[in-house]
Amino acid sequence: MPGVVGVSGEAVEGATVTLWWGTNDWAPVIRQGRYWYGEVWVNNATGAVGVVVTNLGVVRGNPDRLQSEVRTAVVVQTPELMNYDLDGNLVRDGRWLYSWDAENRLVRVMSWGGVDRRRV
Repeated sequence: MPGVVGVSGEAVEGATVTLWWGTNDWAPVIRQGRYWYGEVWVNNATGAVGVVVTNLGVVRGNPDRLQSEVRTAVVVQTPELMNYDLDGNLVRDGRWLYSWDAENRLVRVMSWGGVDRRRV
């Protein structure tokens, strides 16, 4: 899986939209009318990466108008390794651990690794 997170949104025409993440990483966005799209690139070669992206929109004027929004994403390690049990059930992928009962029914899904560990 490539180490990229696509982020899109909507802002009034004339607004400058920028994406910020990490300690001081930023990216411009592509605009088409009021819609915009940008990409956040991360290094996911050694493990999954949790990314917090801040979208900052600015409309210059008197006074200037600012709006920000925070989004989160998890980018799994590349290459993403899939593990299966002897019955062919998926046991682990790049983000989740899967538990199956004796009749091959999915009974638990839990995130693994250092990124947002949670049970579903």
